[in-house]
Amino acid sequence: MTTTLDQILVVFRTEVTELLDSLAQTVESLPPLAPANRREPVDRCLRIAHNIKGIAATIGVQPIRELAHATETALTRLKEEPDLPVAPACSTLLAAVTAMHNLAEDRPCDEGERLALVARLRGEAPAAPTAAAATAAAPAPPGPAPAAPEHASPAADRASVRVESSRLDRMMTFAGELLATHSRLGARAEVLHRLEEDLRARLRELEGDSRAQLSPVVRELDAIIEEDRRELAAFGRLTRDLSAAMKQVRMMPLAGLAPLWRQLVRESGQQLARKVELLVDVGEIEVDKYVLDRIRDPLIHLLRNAVAHGIEPAPERAAKGKPETGRVVMRASLQGPLVRLQIGDDGRGLDPRRIGEAALRRGRLDAARLARLSREEVLSLIFEEGFSTSESVGQVSGRGVGLNVVKAQVAELGGELGVSPTSAEGGACFELLLPVTVVSRKGLLVRAGTSTYALPIEHVLRTQRAELRSLEQVGGEPVQRVDGEEPLRLRWLSQLMGRSAERGSDRVKVVVLEKGAARLGLVVDEVLREEEYVIKRLPANLAGVAGVDGAIILADGALAVALNVPELFQRAAARLEGAPATAAAEAPERSRGGPKRRMRILVVDDVLTVRAMHRSILEAAGHEVGLAVDGEDAWQALQREPFDAVVSDVQMPRLDGCALTARIRGDPKLRDLPVILVTALGDPEEIAAGGRAGANEYLVKGRYESERLLAAVRRFA
Repeated sequence: MTTTLDQILVVFRTEVTELLDSLAQTVESLPPLAPANRREPVDRCLRIAHNIKGIAATIGVQPIRELAHATETALTRLKEEPDLPVAPACSTLLAAVTAMHNLAEDRPCDEGERLALVARLRGEAPAAPTAAAATAAAPAPPGPAPAAPEHASPAADRASVRVESSRLDRMMTFAGELLATHSRLGARAEVLHRLEEDLRARLRELEGDSRAQLSPVVRELDAIIEEDRRELAAFGRLTRDLSAAMKQVRMMPLAGLAPLWRQLVRESGQQLARKVELLVDVGEIEVDKYVLDRIRDPLIHLLRNAVAHGIEPAPERAAKGKPETGRVVMRASLQGPLVRLQIGDDGRGLDPRRIGEAALRRGRLDAARLARLSREEVLSLIFEEGFSTSESVGQVSGRGVGLNVVKAQVAELGGELGVSPTSAEGGACFELLLPVTVVSRKGLLVRAGTSTYALPIEHVLRTQRAELRSLEQVGGEPVQRVDGEEPLRLRWLSQLMGRSAERGSDRVKVVVLEKGAARLGLVVDEVLREEEYVIKRLPANLAGVAGVDGAIILADGALAVALNVPELFQRAAARLEGAPATAAAEAPERSRGGPKRRMRILVVDDVLTVRAMHRSILEAAGHEVGLAVDGEDAWQALQREPFDAVVSDVQMPRLDGCALTARIRGDPKLRDLPVILVTALGDPEEIAAGGRAGANEYLVKGRYESERLLAAVRRFA
């Protein structure tokens, strides 16, 4: 097999990231050490820097090679000059680690800033950051999360191999298929068991020779079923063990990122001329790499904000009798399948009055509405897009971007973000509640309309029944009141997902969800069962579908939709307040009075989740949908039955979208059939090929937008 440049770069990034993480941790250990005890760790740093330089030179990544070589120079000087101030030298070394991390991850790096940092490392510039050097050391997103089992530390005393995370994702998918297979076999075993019981009942009704002839057959069937039961139990144990082992392989320690977080806080403080330290208390907690990668940027935002908005300038701290050095603390604790991350500081805290005044000043609301808001609601204003209490824009903060993005990114993981005006340290405290893993989890399967949905079990409080006629109506929706509890809002799950809901029965089934202190009652048609499942992540062009975490393949091969609970709460709140719902397909069509006509649309895609999501969006808009797994399958379907339009992927096996379009245009009966090609790619040649084949529209998406698809369909209605 030929090794491609991309594969080489993946190995390069993995190896360099591992070495940089080890280098950062060792450099951080130097300041407290006596000069006589620094030699061994400095030698270790020199070996690591030398290895990084060699790898970068081999691959031809010259900027990293230069930084690594300059890092060697700085370390040699630190080794040979015992009286050299250690703290400034280590700060410069950690800035170099951050810069190399960014370069390894192809993040932007100004050439002048990099050269200024190289000069500092070589001792050719003042150790104290100049304006350019301070910018070079500006906080940047740390590199990929370190110290995973697949990226074992060089100092580890056990053998290890490096594995691309995409391969682990595939293996986790296979583990999920095994779980589904086990469920199917279990269902089949139940059928056989019922068959055996039926035969035994019939055998008791027989007499004489018939009974004598059938008895051995029933006994043999009983033995086979019993053996299958044992085999199924063993297969189940093996499947669960494999799934658990795969999840463990994907787990990465939070503590591995601590050195880079500390460097980020230090450099943010330097930019603002404030002394700040970060204390990290996360123990040995590990989270899935998928989660760790996606909370990296939110944590950066929160740490920067803690320094910029929380920690006061030195004169202000002195006037309050506080230590000159500010403190930011990150804590983590486990709560079942969730990890709670808290970022607090000993700064000025959050002032609801000041937040309210900023909201008034920026026209976010009027004084009358502000007066009606609770303290918690005023604090939540900081999560709105564009909101900031800063009067000016700085390098670290003040642009009004960040917290709304943080909240959205946390919600995408099915997590929650909250804030308290004061923490144990005295300043503000931001709290993130996140799943330890979002790849495999337990959930409650429910049916609403024709669709099956999975609700994360950690958010399910209880299931119950309710009599609609006995409930209070608020805003046209029922509210259930239970002694000792807040009123429970009831919402039809089908409607929240953009579909129509049948309300014929007075007695309904309700799943009560909780998110923090908030509760929501989801009305469903059927509560099915609790099940462990592996979520199949949506492809890039569907990654933005609101309220959906991914897809699940059930034991019978049917598809279920894994739901994002925080977004369900947001939709329910929007409906209660009379705001437009954010369901994937509801608003575009209903705002225009529905589709012009009900169309019969053929959806063609070789990816199961894409077919399911397109079907959901189009059916929610009132259309009838047929499915095909590739172009050849679609062609056969078009020969069998009539359709009003085709929505097709481009790149598929057997017959791709362009070839399918060309075949349609060449058929006298089908040549006027509208064809909409949908793909996540935007290659001009591919678009031109679609146009030459005769496609009516070509939708290119980075993040999926249902409005564009529905608008295209409407043009042919």
